[in-house]
Amino acid sequence: MSAYGKKFTSLQEYESLIDSVFEQDIKKGIQGAKFGVAYYRTLKFDDVPRETANTVFEKMKASPEIVFSFDEAKPLQDFIFFKLLTLCNQYKLPVQIHTGLQTGTGNDITNSNPTGLVKAFFKFPAVKFCILHAGYPYGGEMATLAKTFANVYIDMAWSALISPSYTIRYLQEFIETVPSNKIMAFGGDSQTVEGAYGASVLARNTVAETLTRMVKSNYLTEQEALQIIVKILRTNALTTYNININ
Repeated sequence: MSAYGKKFTSLQEYESLIDSVFEQDIKKGIQGAKFGVAYYRTLKFDDVPRETANTVFEKMKASPEIVFSFDEAKPLQDFIFFKLLTLCNQYKLPVQIHTGLQTGTGNDITNSNPTGLVKAFFKFPAVKFCILHAGYPYGGEMATLAKTFANVYIDMAWSALISPSYTIRYLQEFIETVPSNKIMAFGGDSQTVEGAYGASVLARNTVAETLTRMVKSNYLTEQEALQIIVKILRTNALTTYNININ
């Protein structure tokens, strides 16, 4: 039984349910998809053949009393992940993926290394992958991925709250290595208005500090810095997430 009140007894029926849910949400006007699975498993996804995934599904169906290990379940999980990305590609939805620091304690930080997503980047070149939290603490890896893949975007949501010094250091590196239209320097990741406002103040402060340093060092002119500010604090997010505010 699924959370949508429908029973499924085959992988094909499960896929049909996913198709139906996506179709319903598209009609509701969703602007993108978000994956937070790095809290529970590695981001290293493989492009698993349907036959392999179906074998795992059938084993689980035949033995519902057994708790399968992650290694046993991973092929099915990976297949479903790529299935969801196929639908994001079909409906032209940007994809947010949690990377880097997890809320709370005791989590395995290596699970959330954004380099694990490389196979997905190759498989879906038309999908915009928005990598959250600037990959903290994998800033260098994040810069390399966004520079290497045209479909990878840096979303710095939460990073200024995690560490202003990290944000300043890597925002400069991002500006030096990545096209400025692929960087989003603010996202509050907050559940309250007050939290979102506080995060926005801190984000603007880190952006101002970073660009002031780059102007003083003559890496950027004042005009170039002002153009970048508008992009990374506003227009990039509107464009990347297909937001029409008119």
